[in-house]
Amino acid sequence: MKIESRIYPKRTLRNCSMTFTIRSPGNVDNAELSLPHRLLALLLKRNFLLDYESTEPGVVSKLLSGEEYRIKLRPEATEKLVFLKARPRGLSLVEDEPMSAHALSDYLNKSSRSAGLISPRGAMSATFYAWRQSAANKLDEVTDTATTRTVMHHEAGSSVFETHYSNKVDRIDLWAIATGETSAVAASHDDAAAG
Repeated sequence: MKIESRIYPKRTLRNCSMTFTIRSPGNVDNAELSLPHRLLALLLKRNFLLDYESTEPGVVSKLLSGEEYRIKLRPEATEKLVFLKARPRGLSLVEDEPMSAHALSDYLNKSSRSAGLISPRGAMSATFYAWRQSAANKLDEVTDTATTRTVMHHEAGSSVFETHYSNKVDRIDLWAIATGETSAVAASHDDAAAG
């Protein structure tokens, strides 16, 4: 996969590819944020799925009750954009232009608010950087920093994760250290390990 930067047009960011397993949410409350279901709906709407026609009656039921381990795309779909730019007021889409990062962030904020992750009245916002930072810290908690760097596409041995992403210092219970009390964080980790 080749990613080109519009900010620095002469710079190719990286020629790489990674495969991730993204499972469906186990909790129905998280269904609205389910990346697999959102992506599947987009691919179906754009008629990119090989064995499913978007105009076929009952196609959604057929797709959801399918037993495929892998859902195949039409060969021509691999060269097309998935997230398209919308025309003014969102009345239609521009077929050959990608959705902007700003529009994706707006959509992410709207979805996060409707899912109750962000208060509708609050000043907080959900950004891709915030989700990336949160994911990196959760990954670092359950694996190690070297694995986190690999997944984040940071150079091995670099300090990018520690400098710009890590919240390990924020997770240190200084009160417990200073007073000799058992840290609530350590206790919860002990409980999780024992359970």
